[in-house]
Amino acid sequence: MSGVAMDATPDVAAEGPALPARVAVVEPLPGLGGRTAYTLEPLADAVGVLVLRSDDAAVRLFLADPAAFFPEYSPALPDGLPARLGAASADELLVLVVVHPADDGRGVPTANLLAPLVVAPATGRAVQVVLEADLPLRAPLA
Repeated sequence: MSGVAMDATPDVAAEGPALPARVAVVEPLPGLGGRTAYTLEPLADAVGVLVLRSDDAAVRLFLADPAAFFPEYSPALPDGLPARLGAASADELLVLVVVHPADDGRGVPTANLLAPLVVAPATGRAVQVVLEADLPLRAPLA
């Protein structure tokens, strides 16, 4: 599994697999009304932060490359996940964490390290996984 360094274009990463511009989740994300088709693009002026937007523009989530904020984060992914997403190995996958903005009572944005979104850039398929680890749901972004 690789980290992503964001470039100005949505489908290019400086290291690791290229970032796909379109993402299809294999299981709808909890609480998002069954939507499965999204666009993925870097957030302007925010290194390592992405915007995942539903095709109908009703849903927008912020995601982050954990390497930019949590360099030690290297979760063990479930067996069989690469094949489920159409990848040959975990090295072909991108792990992104969901970011909660600071505007809901917290002074800083936080990231969900327990349930990352795992993306196979070559296929554009993704799934949110709940890891079997003792990781925080709201880790402050540094």
